Amino acid sequence: MIILVGIQLPFFAQLSCNDIFTDSGGENNGYVDNESYTTTICPGTSNEAIQLVFSTFITEGGYDFLTIYDNDNPSGIPLGIFSGNLALGAFVAENTSGCLTIVFTSDGSVTESGWIAQINCIPEPTCLKPTDLAVNFYNSMSSTVSWNSAGTETQWLVEYGNQGFQHGNGTEILTSLNPFTIIGLTELTNYDVYVRAKCNAFEISNYSNPISFKTSMTPLLPFICGNNFSDNGGPNGNYLNSTNDTITICPDNLGDAVFLNFTSFNTEEQYDSLTIYNGDSISDNILGVYSGINSPGLVTSHAENGCLTLVFNSDQSIPSEGWFATISCSLSTAVVISNFKNKIEVYPNPSKGFFHLKTSKNFNFLLKNLEGKELFLKQIKTESGFELDLTSYEKGIYFLSLVNNSEMRTITIIKD
Repeated sequence: MIILVGIQLPFFAQLSCNDIFTDSGGENNGYVDNESYTTTICPGTSNEAIQLVFSTFITEGGYDFLTIYDNDNPSGIPLGIFSGNLALGAFVAENTSGCLTIVFTSDGSVTESGWIAQINCIPEPTCLKPTDLAVNFYNSMSSTVSWNSAGTETQWLVEYGNQGFQHGNGTEILTSLNPFTIIGLTELTNYDVYVRAKCNAFEISNYSNPISFKTSMTPLLPFICGNNFSDNGGPNGNYLNSTNDTITICPDNLGDAVFLNFTSFNTEEQYDSLTIYNGDSISDNILGVYSGINSPGLVTSHAENGCLTLVFNSDQSIPSEGWFATISCSLSTAVVISNFKNKIEVYPNPSKGFFHLKTSKNFNFLLKNLEGKELFLKQIKTESGFELDLTSYEKGIYFLSLVNNSEMRTITIIKD
């Protein structure tokens, strides 16, 4: 049974199961400008479903569109909206009526050859499309997706492409894995993913409803000593939804420790959080869990390896500005520098302004702030070393370099 709404086209009148469904120009001619019609194709008997198998499809890309609905009317989420030169394949009605509804529109110029499709009336399908397609994980180059099967199939076709792509223009991969990881993606790019079931050599389901995601940003700088540390949106953008990032930052030199100084921090309170671990693993002790505008401030590794591990989780909505921090690596705030040729003790550290350096030899001192600016340092020689006076400077991290004829080393000191 063929039902037409809109313009009346005589070539549809003779269509039935096992016939050919084409554009208004038939098998040998193209459609015309300014067409707009809706066609509903239903099976002749109950317990059957319409199957459309396209052998060709060419319309003016981006202007003339064919939309297919798994319904007896043009409502609900369509099986697809198609335009251009595509390999569409087969579509099967999975709804209780067994009907498919097709809507076609063309603009006022540039027509193409249209399409040719075989109409089959087949038994109600048992190969049904997957449901509940979800993104489980993504980063800058890959994404893992999962779905629920409607049957007992063990193979699926995963098709993905830039957001808004049309079936046939994406990349399609046959897999027996669920969840499935898509690799080779491009950073900061929006993608759509569809899945359909391959039940056997002859039966393939309709496409699932799509799921969308945006890949994260590859860090512009590696997270190493001397560089900056920000969320996956970068220093000037919001972080991404559905993030699960784990980052470990370690010092370059044995005996050094990582210092993170957060100068800004803003996440969705109670939903998006940054957890900081004291070491190179999430099995190490937690130094803190931060959410909202609760900034970590200055975070120092006290682990033997000097590392910090950070895990950021965000939910599926309301991203915020995230954070910006500077990474510095220097001798741990532990007071004894044991791998220096001349043993030096620095205490207290942190301090309100006065630091005592206990040393067996004389050194020249050079003090710099986080921006690398050299600062004047008041120093008083004592019997056991030196008293350093930072009372005139603001709270924060400073780098104190100790130099003599044979050695040079930098210590991180913190003024409370």
